[in-house]
Amino acid sequence: MPQPSLGIDLGGTKIEIVALDREGREVLRRRTPTPQGDYAATIAAAVALVAAVALGVSLYLFARLFAKETDEERRVVAEFFKKLDTPIDVAKEVYGAGRKQVSTLPLVGRTIMFMGILVSAAFLTGISGGEAIAVGIMSGGLIFFGGMMWVLGKRGEQKEAEEIAALSGRVPNVEPSAS
Repeated sequence: MPQPSLGIDLGGTKIEIVALDREGREVLRRRTPTPQGDYAATIAAAVALVAAVALGVSLYLFARLFAKETDEERRVVAEFFKKLDTPIDVAKEVYGAGRKQVSTLPLVGRTIMFMGILVSAAFLTGISGGEAIAVGIMSGGLIFFGGMMWVLGKRGEQKEAEEIAALSGRVPNVEPSAS
């Protein structure tokens, strides 16, 4: 089977480029005057034509990709968009039936603290002076703010559990705080 082809005519008066598909049909043709007496401008004009044809051919092939869809593929896409249009109960889908909400602050806090520890590993490379001060401030700040997020997030979870228990009239099931 023949391959798609690209032809360039770089002449003294014009630069022309043509793209052919696998069947030899012309997909795109562009022409521009050749800049006279300026080699760099001539090359730039040829490159601009090649870029324009590359864009045009890619758009043509993209359009053909969707033109070759089968009825089954169209049905699957339609079903997908129909599901996107269906309302859902976010609380049930995200938290499940009867599960409590979980705060992300403790997880993010622990992650930031871990990043602070990783940053402090730069001290093992033998840095000194201003670099050591900057790394110390950065790692200390990360560990401090990560720890604060962790502690405050845990407190928030405990408070929320107590409020839910008070509303439902039962004893809260709260993990002991590590703070």
